[in-house]
Amino acid sequence: MTTTTGSCSCGNVQYEFTTDPLNKIVSGSATANVVVPKDRFHITSGYPKQYSRAHVSGAKVTVHFCSDCSCVLHKELDGDAYRGTLVIPADTLTAWSRPFNAQPRLGMWVN
Repeated sequence: MTTTTGSCSCGNVQYEFTTDPLNKIVSGSATANVVVPKDRFHITSGYPKQYSRAHVSGAKVTVHFCSDCSCVLHKELDGDAYRGTLVIPADTLTAWSRPFNAQPRLGMWVN
């Protein structure tokens, strides 16, 4: 198991997660994300805010973000494919090149 840390842009909200291996997904809008089990993710400082909206698939998406810099920290989807996981933008990881040995395992297109 590997512990990975991250934060929002201003550093007021920080997190960590422990998992192995890391799964990276890349979408058509050129974003890289890490999907981790929800029970292995913890906010270590700060208090993110959240809002929810309906996805075009009908699933509910809850976005957690820093109220100071508006940086998205993670998203939670209630659809079957992502239940129990969090989608974390890779650019919030403290050192995203370490311990990444992951290969993309999922390609996703969303309209």
